[in-house]
Amino acid sequence: MLATKILAGYALCYCMYFIMVCITSLNNSNHLFNEKGMLVSRPGNLMGLQFAGILWLGIVPLLWVGPLIPLIMGTAGPGIFFTIVFFMIAIALVWIGFHQSNLLVPATGETDHPENSFYIRYFIVRVAFLIAYELFFRGYFLFFCKNVAGMGAAIAINIFITFLLHRFSSKKMKWASIPFSIVTCIFCLQLNAVWPAILFHTAISLSYEMNYINKIHSLKIAI
Repeated sequence: MLATKILAGYALCYCMYFIMVCITSLNNSNHLFNEKGMLVSRPGNLMGLQFAGILWLGIVPLLWVGPLIPLIMGTAGPGIFFTIVFFMIAIALVWIGFHQSNLLVPATGETDHPENSFYIRYFIVRVAFLIAYELFFRGYFLFFCKNVAGMGAAIAINIFITFLLHRFSSKKMKWASIPFSIVTCIFCLQLNAVWPAILFHTAISLSYEMNYINKIHSLKIAI
């Protein structure tokens, strides 16, 4: 009975955030820029989406989960093997982020850029959002599913719900969510901690977004 109530709580949080992503995607406000290099049309909506994610994915589940720090940090160190593999994957993710953003071509004739102060606020909130996002998908809900249905089912469910959430993203990002979910789930389950997923997601997200924004501003200065 308790597990059913907790599952209902997770379902509510997921659905609320899913609805917010759906709404903001209607006016190109669910990402800082899209696959064509066009910047967000309504920065306020994008910031609202980040705050909604922090609330529904990170804060609301605290009503029924245990202590937060042990969940993030785990109970044991990663060991030499996992440490080496972790750094190799982290470096690869940073490279992928830079590479993919370098493939984007800034939209011509686009002059309505957000103010520089917006990017400072955005990236601060973005990091908080990524922590909340991974706490939910590779923390709260992943370990709940593992305890209820086993490790294999937990990973499969995680892949499905994150893939479904990325249906509002580019095709490349949508399909990339599958191997990313597999890797992060394996790391988090093996180490019994969420920090690997948080660092992995932060590495690829910030390298991708910051590099493209820097490229846009360098282009504006050159012009």
